[in-house]
Amino acid sequence: MARRKSKTAADKVGIKGFARLALQNAETGAVEWESGWVPNGLTDIGLQHYLCGVVGAIANSSRPAYIALATQTAALTSTQDDPSGPFGGRKAATFTFAANGTLEGTASWATNEATGSNIGALSFYATDTGGSCANVALLAATTSKSTAQTLSASLQWRFA
Repeated sequence: MARRKSKTAADKVGIKGFARLALQNAETGAVEWESGWVPNGLTDIGLQHYLCGVVGAIANSSRPAYIALATQTAALTSTQDDPSGPFGGRKAATFTFAANGTLEGTASWATNEATGSNIGALSFYATDTGGSCANVALLAATTSKSTAQTLSASLQWRFA
């Protein structure tokens, strides 16, 4: 009987998600607050519809296209469809390869958008309304945006 080959790191593909938020002074462009890179977790729908479904070209699969903000501070559950307390609308994301095997989406909010709520989380979505999120990234500390600030958000999926 042939012996089974043990799996090596080259036989496996893993995914890690990260997110970063920055508030800039609208007049000077100076960064007034930055979250640093924080982990972001995939939801069950993110794994099934946003990753496996897209790779397999399965009908009704989704690809990330928008970034949304939320007030959520509770830990992510893999079965949740959306972060709690969404606000500020979903913004169309611009996608790039930030590094080999790293997909990065970025979006920005102007001075008159996404004000008045504490930002606790951000997520990828396939549509500008409705649907379910692919992931939820919780910030280590919540922050709020004033009308004198712009906001930029980045979400990454790193495949290794």
